[in-house]
Amino acid sequence: MLRKFPKPRLICRIDMSGFLAIMFVLVFMWMPTSSYHPRLRSVDLPKAETAVPEPRADREDAMFITVTRDGSIFFDSDKLQPADLHNRVRDRLIQGAEPKIYFKVDSRARYGAAVEALDGIRSNGVRDIAFIVEDRREVEARRQQSSRPTTK
Repeated sequence: MLRKFPKPRLICRIDMSGFLAIMFVLVFMWMPTSSYHPRLRSVDLPKAETAVPEPRADREDAMFITVTRDGSIFFDSDKLQPADLHNRVRDRLIQGAEPKIYFKVDSRARYGAAVEALDGIRSNGVRDIAFIVEDRREVEARRQQSSRPTTK
């Protein structure tokens, strides 16, 4: 007896799942997240023994100034010249921001670049400046945990 097999049907669609998976990976690999949010800008923070937590730095209206290794100055996510920093800080203070500035300086940045940024801040009368640093004890604890051999 001869068996009849069903006739194969044509698929009238294009499977995009592989393409979308690759595009998803590429988008997140090349997305410059540090330029979108000031707290994510990567700088090599200096280490300090007496670091104090700053919970108010997570506020939405917190003002962050970042000085990178090459001497660039960023106010939140915008790259500025030191002369423009005075106006930007003044505008944010007029809008009602907290009169405190969180200052992130790369540990290998030029001293002169940090001083220029500080001069732009102080000219507005802002005296409350918090330098963001890493706690040396936490860094050492993380380093020791990563160097321990894992057992299964």
